[in-house]
Amino acid sequence: MARVEQAVDIALAWLTLALVYRLTLQTRVGSAFLWADAWQDVAVALLLTLLALLLSLVARRLALAVSALLLVLVGLEAQVFAHVMAAMRIALDWPTLRDALQSDDWKVVQTGDARDWLAVLTPVVLLGVLRTLPHGRARLRPGLAVVLAAMLALGVTWATPRPDDWPDDAARNPLVALTWPAQMGEEETFETKQMTKPSAVADPLPVPAETTPATAVALPEPATQPYNVVWIIMESTGTRYFNGEFRDAPMPTLRRLADEGWYLSHHQSPSNSSATSIFAQLSGLYPNPQTAMFATQADNWIPALPAFLPAAYERFLYTPGRLNFFFPQAFLRHSGLTDLVGFDETTVTRNVGIEHMSKDEIATVTTFLERLQRAHEPFLGIYYSFSPHWPYTDYGAKWHKFPGSQPIDKYHNALWLLDQQIARIVEQLRADGRLDRTILVLVGDHGEAFGQHEHNWAHARGSFQENFETPAILWQPRVFAPRVVAERTSHIDLLPTLLDALHVAFKDAQFQGQSLWRAHSPRPQVFAWSNEGMATVTTAAGVKVSWGVQDGRCRVFELASDPQERRPLACKEHAQLLGTLKGWVTEQRAELKGRNEAARRLGTTAQHAGPENRTGAER
Repeated sequence: MARVEQAVDIALAWLTLALVYRLTLQTRVGSAFLWADAWQDVAVALLLTLLALLLSLVARRLALAVSALLLVLVGLEAQVFAHVMAAMRIALDWPTLRDALQSDDWKVVQTGDARDWLAVLTPVVLLGVLRTLPHGRARLRPGLAVVLAAMLALGVTWATPRPDDWPDDAARNPLVALTWPAQMGEEETFETKQMTKPSAVADPLPVPAETTPATAVALPEPATQPYNVVWIIMESTGTRYFNGEFRDAPMPTLRRLADEGWYLSHHQSPSNSSATSIFAQLSGLYPNPQTAMFATQADNWIPALPAFLPAAYERFLYTPGRLNFFFPQAFLRHSGLTDLVGFDETTVTRNVGIEHMSKDEIATVTTFLERLQRAHEPFLGIYYSFSPHWPYTDYGAKWHKFPGSQPIDKYHNALWLLDQQIARIVEQLRADGRLDRTILVLVGDHGEAFGQHEHNWAHARGSFQENFETPAILWQPRVFAPRVVAERTSHIDLLPTLLDALHVAFKDAQFQGQSLWRAHSPRPQVFAWSNEGMATVTTAAGVKVSWGVQDGRCRVFELASDPQERRPLACKEHAQLLGTLKGWVTEQRAELKGRNEAARRLGTTAQHAGPENRTGAER
């Protein structure tokens, strides 16, 4: 009986932690969205109680020690709690816990807010009180349970200042059903209640006055000799950080190049995962919205950029990262990119930070510069960086442009380091006399998140704008006269735009993107597929719908009136757009399957012959 009582005490402590955590976030963010899955916290608390009970069968003190330690660690940083909750809900996703422990997310709260310390102390003190009072615990427990239940119900009510804050997820929250029915009309539900919409939908991002429409641009004059192409993929480089939203702008070189060329100011990745976004950049196609990552599969024969270039081009790629770890290696090799140098292939021996993830960024850029000097013109040189990737490796005091030891400080310093490496590449091309004959394409693979939304850290676990938005720049003054492209663009537009600049012929049907050189109407929407199984569609007017393919979750945001995505709307109001998104998922799977099969049949007979022996259709 004593062991059961101990397990109940631990359960109450966990429930208290869940309550305090939710309430502290609610008071900070002011959105009922945080309560959408609060009921799952209760289920997790019960699972942890079962664990405590099992441990109690071995040793009661061990159960208390483990529980107290978990409560302290979780309370010290809300994100650890988020990781624990997420991990338990998806059957112990150990990489999630590993990420939390290997990053700085588990350290003492960054804000020092008293509410954070309340989250730390309350459950631990409660557990200590329950275990040190030998008399009266039996009377205290039921009363405490009632108080907790009342506080939870009050918290749910408190978190709902107006119905239009509730997403469809909240409608399935059992706690909501306890408090809201009496306050709603008999015929109203969360799905049918009319939401207040802005009278006019404008683009949420400012558009510079000098912006020119795509229809006003003509194709460039053909060059007397083919341009070289240097394509720089910037790991985890988000637009909001590049623009200096949270610090001074950390990438002055990139800013200068953006001012001198085409800057795609409303650009976003169609994925929050690196391999998938690289696939979209270099294929001109949307990703495959399926759980298995199509981009990294060995049987990926979709043509990539190297396959479209004339035979005279040298083709090489350098990266500090591993080619066999979330990297579309087969996709690129099947397209004729045979010179791939990564973690295991490079001559760089110095590892910085976590050894198994990346070689030294600065030294790797040096090897890339050496390869550029050896290359015969014309050439395609792709550099894929790593330094802005979590956990934002510290390269020493020389690179501490931004003070502080928090993850976002380290991230901004990593962006600064990457910017200096971009400067090295540009200056080397200039010194070699090749810069005037080279087109630069600079684009982030995806964005990066720092807790702007619950559970959303790094990049691959969220479908919010901070995960998708990334800068894209096309630079060569002789080709790309300074221009800000204000329409909503995606990675799939880069390849056809580049091929037009190079005067390489292609058929529109070969790509799902569109060349920015050609007259066209702004596309009605762009799509995205995320690592956590969410498909997303965003219209030109900024209406954004995200849908969980496996679990049916649905979110809607009006980016024009709610650019920070704090007020999710009911999906029922956007049923047609949701239907478009579901249709895209089905059609895109079939589309890529068909394209891949056709490319495989062609590629298996021509993969060693090179692009010069392929037909235009194959290219």
